[in-house]
Amino acid sequence: MVYNDQYLTDAEKATYQAWAAEQQAARAANDAALAHAKHAIADFCENEGLNEPNFSDLTRVEFAYSTTEDDEHEIQVYANLLRNEIRYEVDGNIVHIDYFQDNHELAAQGIENSAFSDFINTAEAEFEKHHPTTRKVEKSPVTIGSTVYLEDDRPFTVEEIGRENIHLRDESFPLVGRAVSHEEFARLLAANPKNAALSAPEVPSRQEQPEETAEPIVGEVIEEPSPFVAQVMADAERLSAEDEPWFMPTDKGILAYHIIQSFSPGEATPEQVHQIGCEFARRFLADRFECTVSTHLDKGHLHNHIVTNSVSFIDGRMFRNDFDTYYKGIRKISDELCRENRLSVIETDGKGQGYADWLSGKTGKPTIRSMVRKDVELAMAAADTFDGFVAELQGMGYMVKYGPRVEHMAVWHQSAQRSVRIDRLDARYSESALRDYYRQLRHLPSDMRREYKAQHVPEPAQWLPPELTPVGKQMRCRSSLSKPNRKVSGFMACYYRYCALLRKAYHGKATKRCYFLLREDFKRFNRYQQQTHLLWEHRLQTLAEVQAHKRNLENQIEQLARQRKVLYRQKQEPERAAREEQIQKLTKQIKALRHEFYICADIEADAAMVQEKLRQAELAAQQERNEVKEDEYKRRSSRPDGARGASVFRGGY
Repeated sequence: MVYNDQYLTDAEKATYQAWAAEQQAARAANDAALAHAKHAIADFCENEGLNEPNFSDLTRVEFAYSTTEDDEHEIQVYANLLRNEIRYEVDGNIVHIDYFQDNHELAAQGIENSAFSDFINTAEAEFEKHHPTTRKVEKSPVTIGSTVYLEDDRPFTVEEIGRENIHLRDESFPLVGRAVSHEEFARLLAANPKNAALSAPEVPSRQEQPEETAEPIVGEVIEEPSPFVAQVMADAERLSAEDEPWFMPTDKGILAYHIIQSFSPGEATPEQVHQIGCEFARRFLADRFECTVSTHLDKGHLHNHIVTNSVSFIDGRMFRNDFDTYYKGIRKISDELCRENRLSVIETDGKGQGYADWLSGKTGKPTIRSMVRKDVELAMAAADTFDGFVAELQGMGYMVKYGPRVEHMAVWHQSAQRSVRIDRLDARYSESALRDYYRQLRHLPSDMRREYKAQHVPEPAQWLPPELTPVGKQMRCRSSLSKPNRKVSGFMACYYRYCALLRKAYHGKATKRCYFLLREDFKRFNRYQQQTHLLWEHRLQTLAEVQAHKRNLENQIEQLARQRKVLYRQKQEPERAAREEQIQKLTKQIKALRHEFYICADIEADAAMVQEKLRQAELAAQQERNEVKEDEYKRRSSRPDGARGASVFRGGY
């Protein structure tokens, strides 16, 4: 595509140039992060004596290969530099993934501080979780009456050893029982060192087990689920043998579903909770599916575990696990039972929360949706009509979709990838609700409009220019200890001023125009802050000084890397501990220098954009202050009827 600007206005050209500069800066930042990750992987392979990595496929950059201790499984660790991940494979299957925010973090936290054995041990540990290996150890097996220590060193007494589960009794709460599978019991037994002299019991054969009824039981607090499991397997084998068209074979399908019903702490007794769980099973499941209900008291809140057969014993059809079943069946019946027993129910508006919004609320970082919500509130507070509201949003840089042919009102900003429906942010922001709001506002007297706005619109942060802000009396103390501070200039002053302006704009303490200019950089505040600290620490005031410092860092990194390489090649065993200590010390120094090196590269990519945005923000702030002063002068020098009046001097003013 050929770019031709002869049909563009000066304002459109400036907008395009600013956008192009931002895109170029973003590409430079991504390239710097990718180069950092490649350099870290190459250094790792060189330090560990491995082959050079192959970067032809950035989705699979392999850098660690080995086998498990029994040499039966192959381990491969590789980096996906396009998704900022480190993946661990065993026999070609992914067993674990480390996620990172960007390639800078992948290199700094995932590669540079890790050794070859760390990656292999992580892969083996994750593989062992899903494929535990049993080792023969000379220990006495657990028998009925033995005391074992499980989570949090809690003692349990073994009451029964079944084919499917092991029944335990909590010694601190004798009325509370617990049933765990043999695999889970072996894992918990090995996890606590107090059980060092005990080993997991063998699974008893069928001849050792007493005869049990196959009738499903609903409502036991703790029961042996083997009859239920036997019934599930019998249904599966019967339907598989009959070749029912709706039944999935047992080796590919789901045999049972697990429902957890939780209650708020302290609002119900264990008996009441269990009774509610049994009633839920009768209303929702018992007419078509076998199920078990178990009430657990091991957490801070009471909860029921309901396990149901996936195949109906009436017609052999599978249990439908979908949204209708959950909202119109499971959740509806559970809420009805809680209301009947006067227990609390979670009330929702039917809308969930995205991961980005949840992370924003947890870390305090802004998102596109939060910024749109804030802008909509500012527009509602500033406008008196619906058309004025749309004009305010357009003045902020939004494209607004509304009207009779638009089903949902939406806005799109040039920094966003797609439109945002504002009625999803709040029901008050739908087009019909906004039109009703401004229609009622227009019919109110002028003295009641402010009160009506305060009731329906959040009050935005008010800004006053420094000339109109009340200032307390300031005093300065001079003594022999006070020394004049050195005035900073160049990049140091530019970055310091820009970070301060970003912080003020994010908290609503800057002018409105500054907020609209700087809001796209709110997410990059930590990046600019690191650059400011580096400039301040080394007193770098020009781009030439930054580049010189970058070359100096590169030379230091090369010298330290050569020293470390010599230590890697030394093979004297008596001095191995001292050599490894020196290697770790050099690695730590190299890591710190590389961090500064990449920050210098970021400064080279961001400096021009930061200076231009700071200039634009200060110019916009000055224009807005001049307008406020001019409006204040007109207000004070005019009469209520609009005629000019002579200024009056009053003493003491």
